Amino acid sequence: MAGTPGHNQFTVSPAVVDFGYVPVHSPTTVDQDVVVTNSDVVPLSGISAGFNCAGVPAGTCSLASFGFQTQSDSCSSATLGAGQSCMIIVIFNPISTSQAARNANLVVTAGGLSQTVLLTGHDSIATIAVSPATQTSPPMNPTPASTVAITGTITVTNTSTRCAAAGACLTTGIPPGYPAPSVDAGPYIIAGTATNPAGITLTPLTGTGTWALGGTCAVGTAINPGMAAIPANAADGTPATPYVPSGNCTVTATYTPPVGATGGALNGTARLTVTGYGTASTAPIINRVINAN
Repeated sequence: MAGTPGHNQFTVSPAVVDFGYVPVHSPTTVDQDVVVTNSDVVPLSGISAGFNCAGVPAGTCSLASFGFQTQSDSCSSATLGAGQSCMIIVIFNPISTSQAARNANLVVTAGGLSQTVLLTGHDSIATIAVSPATQTSPPMNPTPASTVAITGTITVTNTSTRCAAAGACLTTGIPPGYPAPSVDAGPYIIAGTATNPAGITLTPLTGTGTWALGGTCAVGTAINPGMAAIPANAADGTPATPYVPSGNCTVTATYTPPVGATGGALNGTARLTVTGYGTASTAPIINRVINAN
């Protein structure tokens, strides 16, 4: 009853908030604004918000996947005059390691009335292969031992393949041993962690030579999944699209032995650690000791 004293009317927008695909375990908060507008002539106060699963498809509701960015909330203590608005900031927490949509309702209540916004988001999940896989590789042990700088290379590949729509993709071109294409395949992003702040770290362990990092892998740069081939659709004239290979990058470790050293004094070891997010596991994708000479 808009305009009647004691009866507050308000609107919320948008009606649906889709966070899209977010790499699992991403530390970056993805936020969306929900605008609450007083559409009545009397002031609106006592605005509150919460989450529930009412009417959400069975098995898809995940209250833990959503939250509020309270420091940016302008509604909880607001009194809105006629036509005035405030914002509730909703965040998506990519914490699920199973591949499925995460849904919930945002319920906004004020003046004895409630309005609902449908929330949805996806955790994307990458699968990573590291080559060579041996924990003491890459091979940097020539015979005889090198007296000059020697470099080893490790390749990191995202073996997941993104499918544009469930059941609509082909496996043509996907390398043997790669997982089947999935609508939830996503990127891996190299990033620092509490135990490995630099993201890519090469720590000398033994020997008096020097170590240097290199390669194309970089903190903050996504290693993207492949894109599955899609067959042509004669009904709407859409042409076929080929498989797009998945992304990869390299990490190199260069060891320079001490000048004038001989025998065992030429040797050195270092630990290589690479961390990030986007895989089901939060463990480093590389955590190995490299032997040189």
